Amino acid sequence: MPQIKFDCIITCTDRAYLWLDGNPVPLDETQLAKPGQLTVNVGATMHVKAQIEGVRGSAWSLDITPVCADTQPTKLWHRSGTLPMGGVVLTGDAPIPANPCGSTDGLVLAKEVLPLNPSATKKVAKKTAAKKVAAKAPRKDK
Repeated sequence: MPQIKFDCIITCTDRAYLWLDGNPVPLDETQLAKPGQLTVNVGATMHVKAQIEGVRGSAWSLDITPVCADTQPTKLWHRSGTLPMGGVVLTGDAPIPANPCGSTDGLVLAKEVLPLNPSATKKVAKKTAAKKVAAKAPRKDK
């Protein structure tokens, strides 16, 4: 099982507690955003448990991201919402990628080369082509 360090940030108006695979994450409770780091031996998944407290109806968020030397990895786990009745308890399993610090250059390049919505691109191309044809056509009012 590899050891991976995780950056964790909980944003809430009061106290917060976080456990990764049963290990408590030491959080800096002096701010609205409560950061912390923990190195954990992980397998294919990691169990996440959080207790978030604050003013009823206030916003909260939880972000867990692997720490990587040369890359900015994607968030492993993100949850957010508003606090019902002053607090919420979250539990779940987060899948761990085989190489959480692996390069995503291929994915970024694919997003730049391939449009996200190919049908929208076709509609724009058709409208542009129709405008060019209309501009070249002789006017009938003369």
